[in-house]
Amino acid sequence: MKKDFLAQFSGKQFTCLDSGHTFIYRGWEVISEGNPWAHAILRGYVDYAGSISGKFYEVKGYDPEFMLCMKFDNGAVETFIHNNGISLGKGSELIVDRLHLQDNVEKVTFKTQKEWDTGLSNEKNHVLSEEYHELMDRFLESFGSDDFVHIKDTPLDVNGSYSYHHNEKNYHITFHTEDGLQFEFTLYEDGYTSFRGLNSVCVQIDPSLYEELIAVLKTEM
Repeated sequence: MKKDFLAQFSGKQFTCLDSGHTFIYRGWEVISEGNPWAHAILRGYVDYAGSISGKFYEVKGYDPEFMLCMKFDNGAVETFIHNNGISLGKGSELIVDRLHLQDNVEKVTFKTQKEWDTGLSNEKNHVLSEEYHELMDRFLESFGSDDFVHIKDTPLDVNGSYSYHHNEKNYHITFHTEDGLQFEFTLYEDGYTSFRGLNSVCVQIDPSLYEELIAVLKTEM
């Protein structure tokens, strides 16, 4: 095993996509023979910035420097992404290079901001009709073609108040992938869109597409 592999991961913070859990990744071990990249079990350790510990695993088909998961005794799995010290330019660097969302979406669900704030369960998500999946393909294409910007540099962040987080015009859109993962995006006013787990940055989708998408979401409720 190469020492520099340990150094690459040391101190990285991973945040859960489904909860507020975080952990600081400190090391790895190989538990079976063969290619170490294919047989690594990753271990998380709680420290000053962490809230969970245990064994972490690679997610098949995804870069372990960006995404890991934790398995629980009851069969549940939580997915974590590395959300500090990374660089993102175009939106495609997230949705194509890291999330592999193109041609990998099984269904799309969404919630209004009010529903999201009151914590309605996944079973009560609105399911977007398949006839609108082409629209969501265009959403991903628009997201991927524009540059990431910091939310504080957009009109959303009025005096640093973070009030945009609870704007009743927001929608939370979740892409359910064919390989069993769920990736949530928040659609703000004027088409600004953030990915849950990377909440400090966003991409602005095409304004006309934003208006079309909002109209469809309202009819699908």
